[in-house]
Amino acid sequence: MKRYVLIILSILILILLVACGETQTSQTIPTPTMSSTPEPTPEPTPEPTPKPTPEPTPEPTPEPTPEPIPEPTPEPIPEPTPEPTPEPTPEPTPEPTPEPTPEPTPEPTPEPTPEPTPVPTPEPTPEPDNYAYIIPSTPNDLIIPNEPEIPEELPPDELAEEPEPEIPYVYHEKVPILMYHEVNDQLSNSLYLSVEDFISHLDYFEEAGITPISMQQLYDHWVNEAPIPEKPIVLTFDDGYESMYTTVYPLLKERGWSGTFFCITAARWSENFLTSEMIFEMAANGMEIGSHTKSHSELDTLTGDDLWHELADSRDALSTLTEKDVNILCYPSGRYNAETRSTAEEVGYICAVTTNSGIAAESQGLYTLKRIRISAGCNAVWLKETLSPLKY
Repeated sequence: MKRYVLIILSILILILLVACGETQTSQTIPTPTMSSTPEPTPEPTPEPTPKPTPEPTPEPTPEPTPEPIPEPTPEPIPEPTPEPTPEPTPEPTPEPTPEPTPEPTPEPTPEPTPEPTPVPTPEPTPEPDNYAYIIPSTPNDLIIPNEPEIPEELPPDELAEEPEPEIPYVYHEKVPILMYHEVNDQLSNSLYLSVEDFISHLDYFEEAGITPISMQQLYDHWVNEAPIPEKPIVLTFDDGYESMYTTVYPLLKERGWSGTFFCITAARWSENFLTSEMIFEMAANGMEIGSHTKSHSELDTLTGDDLWHELADSRDALSTLTEKDVNILCYPSGRYNAETRSTAEEVGYICAVTTNSGIAAESQGLYTLKRIRISAGCNAVWLKETLSPLKY
């Protein structure tokens, strides 16, 4: 821009200088040239000198005013046109899709459930004191020999890895504890329950929402306020028969349930009883092992050291075998007294069950809990009626 201004000023100055020069030339009178030797010139009679008519000063021919060179109009530097900020296109507000009003699903009219024909309740045959126990008579046989080798690899417990759902704490004063013995179709006895009836019990539990728990869980619920399922039940199995491993254990494991098995330590080498390997495997896969004493002696007839060893030796042997703390006791034939209870507590048992019939309750005392005896012919219908006071 400055350059253009200087050019215009230069042009104007040149025009002014040219104009001034012409004006001076027109006003100057030419002086005649004189010779070096002046010849005498006769003085002429002076004629009146006419006043010189002043020649009209020729008006200076105006030089054609050079057309001013049009100053190049500086092209305006185009200011950057600000790009119009695009107005945000408002996203179309999606019209709420009307949710289809769900048509009410007609609830099926429940068909009346035919009331089951009540089966006469079999009267339980009292358990004989010395029933079916093959206990050696010599003192040396009561000494527990070296433990047999335990297999290194055991079947993995697939169900034990599943996390248990959290259960809110609701206090249960009464919880039924069932007392089973043998589950077998081969023999017939008042203490022998058929496999079919046992499976009917499990099916009934599943349909009614009844959940088997361990004695340890029941103890923790009463003493430590640990939560348990809404409809709890404890399944206990006395004496440690072989069918506990071949029949009961697989059926419980299949459903992810636990059972409590009371074993006689001196019977592990007798025919038709659980072996050490069986006991170890069951304990490693979620089953609870309890003590049924060392030799199934009637505890109310023992005192002092004899009573202590009958209880303590069994607990120590089973704890070593299972690598768990065995602290639940079952009185053989349901025989016990005040000394029995106090000694059991001193040995380290946290609770004990009897053969007294009824639904267990905390108010009965942790070392005198009642159980419901399961005898031959006790099917699911009978069991449902027996548990009806609990609305199971």
